[in-house]
Amino acid sequence: MGVAWAGRSTAAIVAGVTAVVYGMIGLRVVFIGTTEDGGSGPIPPMLLAAALSAALMVLLVASSGRWVLVFGIALELTVVMGYFALASVRSPSFEAWGLSLKAIQIALLAVLVGLLVRELRTGRTAPSEPSLDSRSSSHH
Repeated sequence: MGVAWAGRSTAAIVAGVTAVVYGMIGLRVVFIGTTEDGGSGPIPPMLLAAALSAALMVLLVASSGRWVLVFGIALELTVVMGYFALASVRSPSFEAWGLSLKAIQIALLAVLVGLLVRELRTGRTAPSEPSLDSRSSSHH
């Protein structure tokens, strides 16, 4: 199993975890505080983040294209920056769930950037699935 495939698999798992947590927050299964509107129904931005994180998870496994990494980087940057930009409309402004999730997302962002840089340097993309080293198959 190559480094790129392992990195994409790890990133997919982390994206899946973030999708579940955002879904729980968006459906108000997990209480994180209140917004200025004081609503009690689902939180659309959290549900959108859940859906996009789930899409990222699937794409990381299903496609070896660099565009998936770029999409993931853009998504994570947008969500992380949005969390801090919208702090003033939440009470509390920062809470354990949000900060923990941001730490996980920053780690995911680092993995995605690392994979993209590696692919740009080597000119290769991750294989669509794990494969045996070509040297081991040439002995048969």
